[in-house]
Amino acid sequence: MIVHFSALRRFQYNRAWAPVMNIIAKEFRNRGYTIQRDSALLWWREPDNVHVGNNDNADVIIYTDKTQDNNLPGLYVGLQGPEPGYFSIDTVGVWPHLEQTYTIPEDLSVMEANFHFSEAVGLWKDAKISHYNNSKLNLGINSPPVEVPDNHVLLIWTAMENEWSPGWNRQRVIFKKLLEADLPVVVKYDPQFMLKSDGTIDPNKMDRHKEWIDYVEGDAVVLTGLESLHDILPKSRCVVMDEHVINLEPFMYNKPILCTGNPPYRHYAKQIHHAHQLIPAIKDLSWFHTDRQWSDTQTPTTYDWFQWYVSKYLCNDVESVSRRLDELLEPITQHH
Repeated sequence: MIVHFSALRRFQYNRAWAPVMNIIAKEFRNRGYTIQRDSALLWWREPDNVHVGNNDNADVIIYTDKTQDNNLPGLYVGLQGPEPGYFSIDTVGVWPHLEQTYTIPEDLSVMEANFHFSEAVGLWKDAKISHYNNSKLNLGINSPPVEVPDNHVLLIWTAMENEWSPGWNRQRVIFKKLLEADLPVVVKYDPQFMLKSDGTIDPNKMDRHKEWIDYVEGDAVVLTGLESLHDILPKSRCVVMDEHVINLEPFMYNKPILCTGNPPYRHYAKQIHHAHQLIPAIKDLSWFHTDRQWSDTQTPTTYDWFQWYVSKYLCNDVESVSRRLDELLEPITQHH
């Protein structure tokens, strides 16, 4: 059997990607697969005995940073949070196009409290951990200080526009609604969206968003740098996130989450389908169960999804990759 690593979309496994792909390759090799890659794929610290070829004869194809369209059936790998080293292996794509975006996982129910997971969340919060693999964008406890108003509505902004989703227009409507309701607002930009890889301001990126920054500045606290969500969320009333925002910090603090679009956790957060739903959902948070892992209706909460996502779905080592491939390989190989 052959597993083929494709260069489609991502043609280089750098220092952030290579350790992930090496774990996956090792597990496939342990299962008796021959490892093969596209000739265009550059693989830092490439494992021994990786063959070069095309995917015509492959039993499984591995894609990275890509979502299923007209490709042959395969597995899609994406880097994820809550901290560097976590990644997803999925049959549909990468965030937000994950299996659970479309189908409620059969094994996701009200989760039992887990000491080890709670301990991990506490450590992530204490260290101010984020998912950014670039240490220049992930300053942790060295993040710059920030002042935000109490009981504010937090908007997390990133690259939200694509051919399918008019994300920026939606954010403009959301922001206008919040101002009309006289609610305090904090806007936190994804640092990758506004800064260079070395953590300094990128003038070109700032220029492209000058109109947006001018539009919101003065009416909201606008944070475009390396400020940590861990310093903001304790004072947040709730968080509004688009489907392209992959930050998991709001789940760590068990904040009410209102989502626009269709993120993977959409079945468990408060989905805002249309503009008129926004302000009532923010002013009356009775829909949110403050107890992290219990509700009167016994339906899973956002925190239940978070615990399931990190502990049962994502991978971060050989054991978790083996578990995930056990779940995925039989349907893939049967298709071939």
